[in-house]
Amino acid sequence: MKNNLQRQIKRYLREISLLIPDSYTNKECLLNTIRKNLNDFLKEHPDSSFKDIVKEFGTTDEFADSFLDEFSGTEILSFLQKKEHHNRFIFLTCVFTIISIMLAALGCMHYLSAPLKMLDGDTSYYYNGTEVDYEEFMELNTE
Repeated sequence: MKNNLQRQIKRYLREISLLIPDSYTNKECLLNTIRKNLNDFLKEHPDSSFKDIVKEFGTTDEFADSFLDEFSGTEILSFLQKKEHHNRFIFLTCVFTIISIMLAALGCMHYLSAPLKMLDGDTSYYYNGTEVDYEEFMELNTE
């Protein structure tokens, strides 16, 4: 029973955490305060259920409403714009990474498909026991 309550409280706190914008500077302080208040409530009321906690602290939707009421429209817009910039940065980073991987793969394919040329002019090529020059050797091997 206690483990189930702990799981529900964890989920409750996680949902609240997701509702608070990451760009909010006091996010961790606010979450720690909520955790402390929950723990204090559970110490005072050790037999309480999750319904009792929600009755005392409110649902996550009620929390979001009260949290948003504390800010002006420009502050909320600022949070959303920061989130948009963050998402754009992640998107561009992913696109750049994918293009880099594709170019590297194309470079490897080109390198591996190019015929090997010997720089040493004294290299001998043999085909069926007969010495041949490089061009003839390449022609015989491509047939």
